[in-house]
Amino acid sequence: MAFSAARSAPLFRSACVLISGDVHLAEHLVQDTLGRMHANWRKIAQMDDPAAYTHTVLVRTYLSYRHRRSSSERPTDTLPESGAATEHDASEVPS
Repeated sequence: MAFSAARSAPLFRSACVLISGDVHLAEHLVQDTLGRMHANWRKIAQMDDPAAYTHTVLVRTYLSYRHRRSSSERPTDTLPESGAATEHDASEVPS
């Protein structure tokens, strides 16, 4: 679809700003946004400014990712020490 090809680069730039540079998540947001646009294209094509609506869909898609529980998880390159007790460790019984 020509609309998707024309809007991919501007959407990607906007997604990168929203995501603070996470290129992979930005690509995912753009694909998800364009997929949603494609599913409702008949209605969207009749709008005065489909490009502006596309950016609205991108922002809403981003916000839905932010609200998901897994979006707060961040990868790390260090693992906790094995055997380290946590405050919820059942093996620690108060005396």
